[in-house]
Amino acid sequence: MTTPRISDALCLTEDETTALYLFKGTWAARYTLKDGTWQITAPFSTARHLSAWWPGLAATAGRKAYDAVWTAGDRIWLTAKDRVIRYDLSTGKLVEAEGALSGIIADLPTGFDQGVGAAMNVPGRVYLFRGGDYCSYATEDEQVTGGVKRLTGLTAVDGACYLSGTPYFFSGEHYYTGSVNDTDNTLSVDTGSKKKITDSWSGAPVGTPYLDIYCNPEGKLTRVRTDIDLTSGATTLPSSPAADRTTLNFSWTKNHFPPPFFYVTPDNRRAYVPDRDGEKVVAVDLTRKPEEEPTIWTAKLNSSVYISAMAPHWQSLWLRTGLSPKAMLTELKLDGGTTEPSPKYTSFPNMYGSIAVSPDNRTVYVGFYQGVEEVGYEFAVVDAATHKYSTTVRLGELKPDYLAACPDGKKVYVGTADKAEVTKVVLDKPKVLKSFAAGGRVVGLATTLDGTRCVAAVNKVRDFQKLLIIRTVEDTQVSVLLKDAKSVSSVAVDPHSRYAYVSDVDASTIWVVDLDRSEVAGSIPLTGITDLYQLELAPNWD
Repeated sequence: MTTPRISDALCLTEDETTALYLFKGTWAARYTLKDGTWQITAPFSTARHLSAWWPGLAATAGRKAYDAVWTAGDRIWLTAKDRVIRYDLSTGKLVEAEGALSGIIADLPTGFDQGVGAAMNVPGRVYLFRGGDYCSYATEDEQVTGGVKRLTGLTAVDGACYLSGTPYFFSGEHYYTGSVNDTDNTLSVDTGSKKKITDSWSGAPVGTPYLDIYCNPEGKLTRVRTDIDLTSGATTLPSSPAADRTTLNFSWTKNHFPPPFFYVTPDNRRAYVPDRDGEKVVAVDLTRKPEEEPTIWTAKLNSSVYISAMAPHWQSLWLRTGLSPKAMLTELKLDGGTTEPSPKYTSFPNMYGSIAVSPDNRTVYVGFYQGVEEVGYEFAVVDAATHKYSTTVRLGELKPDYLAACPDGKKVYVGTADKAEVTKVVLDKPKVLKSFAAGGRVVGLATTLDGTRCVAAVNKVRDFQKLLIIRTVEDTQVSVLLKDAKSVSSVAVDPHSRYAYVSDVDASTIWVVDLDRSEVAGSIPLTGITDLYQLELAPNWD
């Protein structure tokens, strides 16, 4: 078992409030002071993926763990070994591509030019740590002065931050306070200051996040707990991943094919479950024991639920309730998920197929059928605040069975089951459509958080099963054959944009595909489980 520790710390001033971020690989928990106590940012009670805090880092620090992080001006610096990226907080974009740390900071001492393990910024200066040693540079000229010094009392610093004139040093599962001598730029550790990190920062990411997979076999909400490490997308999968199954105390009113999608929050604390026959949405507490009643609240609806979509940051659940010509676009504003929301209904008579939500929760993409042969199928670009739309994209004979929006908000991919293809729609030029042949029935569609890929689960009955990978920048495609699969049914991608998880209803297996290498990385057998029609992924910090 690895020693509990964080990987770094960062202090920022946000909206005149001091915010402290504690990191673990590609994850960070955000804290603010309230009544003298550090409290984690609601509604999430655990660390979140970096792309939730800084979307522009999804393709860099959101994919692999960076060793040290600090700020200078409006920029966050992140280093991985001898490489550095700088992220502009004001624009939400990288300043430039990844470069050499020694190419920016002059006179880095030997060893430090190969990487640093932690960093701490104080007014006008940044301290860099490597093991129990440190050096510093002035932010004005970005040049190291004073050479290497030893931080007496600590053999390693995992993270450091400067709060209200006091340095905090994180090492293992403990932290220490100290002092800064501005005259000779030296640091010291206070004797007797050692305390447990979690005593001051509840929920701090000192442990290891492992992958939990949720599915709905035979209409029963089920959790599969694995030993797949989610600290970084560079993690190698275990040759035989653990698959500890727990059937939770929740079942749909009736097991439909396919059942309406359900959703698990990124903190692994809540599930939102549309129930077609019950004409309701149920909020489920995933932290309760299997034998305990898990329902938090039940929101009654005006009719049955047929399709649904969740806003990326869990502000709202969007649903299609009812059938044409009485279909409704229905929104449930979740507000943290603790109280029952009131549905907001908007008439949308000809809704058909899928719903998708933009990453900023400002736009909802709604498939529908115009009812006029020469127009055929379309999807509407709906304003999430007003529920109104002014733009539609004509798809003709392409049914919007699946919709997936890219994080940049500029592209939407449409999966059409019976046409066996995926179509790219460029939203600033709605007439620009590009199709990718799937070679079989599209049964699931997703885009990666870094926006570089769209993936489709492809099922050709009594024939091959595969994952179609579309590279969104190059507009190229590659197919990964799942040679031992029998009948794939859905796909989900991990937060690092590295692995896709494909469910197989007949083989009782989840196939794992490495998106970087375009190959099968492994599988998770689920003997005895059938009806794997959806997968939801979440980190387990327990």
